[in-house]
Amino acid sequence: MAHIERPRAVVESDERYDGRIFPAERAELDRPVRISRGASGEGSVYGSDVELSEGATVEGSVMAADSVELDGGHVTGEIGTPGRALATDGRVDGTVTGKRVRLTD
Repeated sequence: MAHIERPRAVVESDERYDGRIFPAERAELDRPVRISRGASGEGSVYGSDVELSEGATVEGSVMAADSVELDGGHVTGEIGTPGRALATDGRVDGTVTGKRVRLTD
């Protein structure tokens, strides 16, 4: 079951989360977001750091205050961060922007 809390947001393995993960109040701005292996989300995601594990998908934009990391994940939308964006064996159907961007395979 997804754990969308003030200090963090986690979508567990093989789970589907319908809705966006965006801060609703100031205390949630620094919340890290992790989409676990095989999980999926429909809607945009925002967090301080956003991680997508192998087989995880997001149908929407992914924005992060510090960094975005795709380890075999798939994003159908834009990725943006003022920090670093790393993708290893991942797929992005959209634009990737960041201060440091590394896309591998």
